[in-house]
Amino acid sequence: MRTRVLGITVILSALLFSGCDQFDNVTQQDISGIGTSGEYLDKDYAPITLPQRSIQFRDSIYSISKEIDGISGGSINYHNYFISIDGDSVAFDFNLFIPPFSFQGTNIITVTFDSIYANFQFDPHITFQRSVFLTQSFNGLTLDSLQSGTTDFVFINENGLIEILKKNGVQVIVPQGTVRVLYAQLNHFSRYGWVRKIQ
Repeated sequence: MRTRVLGITVILSALLFSGCDQFDNVTQQDISGIGTSGEYLDKDYAPITLPQRSIQFRDSIYSISKEIDGISGGSINYHNYFISIDGDSVAFDFNLFIPPFSFQGTNIITVTFDSIYANFQFDPHITFQRSVFLTQSFNGLTLDSLQSGTTDFVFINENGLIEILKKNGVQVIVPQGTVRVLYAQLNHFSRYGWVRKIQ
């Protein structure tokens, strides 16, 4: 029976990574100016801010919770938006894939988006036995001042230090105000978000 379960797990993993084909037209940014995977940075970066919300969205809390069995695995999908004070729509979404045997037991996983910065918090704090994978995007940000190769999706610790993550790629489309990370590898739940290198 265990052999059969492991076989199913291998098939599911193959399907997940074959799904990357839809992003063939996305090229990974050169982020050598920011750092490499596992490197903590404590200067020369700033979080990317969200446009200020219009009054009708100002007190809105954007969050989703889902119960996940760590042995079976699962996924969490979320899409929402708000209107800025300029009348523009700011949309954000994510897809979190949790492979089977990522953690023990069952947890109610909550994701809460920040109201000021392009980042979000995962709860509870879990360290995974197998990495989970996140594809996430914001659309409608103000990115005119960004330079190529200066933007990345990172882990942000409680002291404000950041760590570059392994990922399939980062996409930045300045005219649409879009930032997107493809299959970021998360080894634990905490705060994650977007930063820019200060020139």
